[in-house]
Amino acid sequence: MRLYHGTNEAFNDIELSKSRKGKDFGIGFYLTPSRKVAQDQANKKAENFGGEPIVYEYEIDDAALSELKVLRFDCNDYTMEWTQFIRSNRQNKTRQQLHDYDVVIGPIANDTVGYQIRDWKTVSYLKSNFCKRSSIITLRFSTCLVQKKH
Repeated sequence: MRLYHGTNEAFNDIELSKSRKGKDFGIGFYLTPSRKVAQDQANKKAENFGGEPIVYEYEIDDAALSELKVLRFDCNDYTMEWTQFIRSNRQNKTRQQLHDYDVVIGPIANDTVGYQIRDWKTVSYLKSNFCKRSSIITLRFSTCLVQKKH
């Protein structure tokens, strides 16, 4: 499987310690199967933080994933499990991982979904209503490498 990572800084090794807190799948190294999405992310980072847009390409052996603990969310279906997983990770402001998966694969929430997750937190928001409203929004599919395995 071919995956891409967009950034504004060149690097030789993946450093999970550089991941920001409060991301959808927790602290990790985020990849996408879309070169365009990675390029857009690289451009956005360079624009916001300086540097030059860079897209790294990785070839991941599907067989290697079978040796890891992987959580997969269907990219075409909004579920309460997905919603709660993202909400918990976005609210986590520590560097302590909330789950024990090596890899998380699935859609990440865009800003529109992020606002709904926030509303769900601050308002008496019906969970089923969240899933109905979210189902009209296209999500970006992502793979997050959470732990380094040697």
